[in-house]
Parts: sequence; structure tokens; C-alpha cells
Amino acid sequence: MPSLFLIKFPNPTPVSATSFCENYHEKMRAEGLSLDRFCFPPLLKAASRNLSLRTGMEIHGLASKLGFGSDPFVETGLVRMYAASGRIMEAGLVFDKMSHKDVVTTD
Repeated sequence: MPSLFLIKFPNPTPVSATSFCENYHEKMRAEGLSLDRFCFPPLLKAASRNLSLRTGMEIHGLASKLGFGSDPFVETGLVRMYAASGRIMEAGLVFDKMSHKDVVTTD
């Protein structure tokens, strides 16, 4: 199954992460594809590197809306994104709710 990142995006314009994901989620569904749990960690990492808390929170909301909020890959990305943004309390809340904690998560 092709990844979200292998699809060519025509005429890129600045949009919110949620709009971006939702628009391409709809496009992918129309083509018989769908977002999976592996699409969210790179988006969260990009938000972390840009110190864009708002974008990271939008991605968090979309992941939850689509049913990926309790996925270990997504949760680990969320913990790291919140910690990188200085939101240690939120990182701790996500970590405390995680059902599967491992060496990668606690590092």
C-alpha cells in the first residue's frame, strides 16, 4: 500500500496540519487508500523540530479522531512532541495513559 508521503502533492500551499491530513485523507480514501498509524509519527516529529505546538496538537486531535490515539507509535510521537515543546505535563499525561510502555518510550 502506498504511503501518504509517496503521493505527489500539486501546488503546495501553507495550511494547517489538520487540513493537510484531512484533505489528503479524503483524497487517499477516494483512491482506495487510507492513513495508517505510521503516517502520524513523522508529522509529529516535524512539528517537534519546528517547535510548532499548535500543529502537533492538531495532529494529536486528528490521530484521536481517526482512532490512532492509543497506538504505541502515535503515543510515543506525542510524548516526544509535547516534551520537545516544553509541555512536560501534557507529555506526562500521554505517557501515563499509554497501554504499552517500552525502552523506546521511556528513553
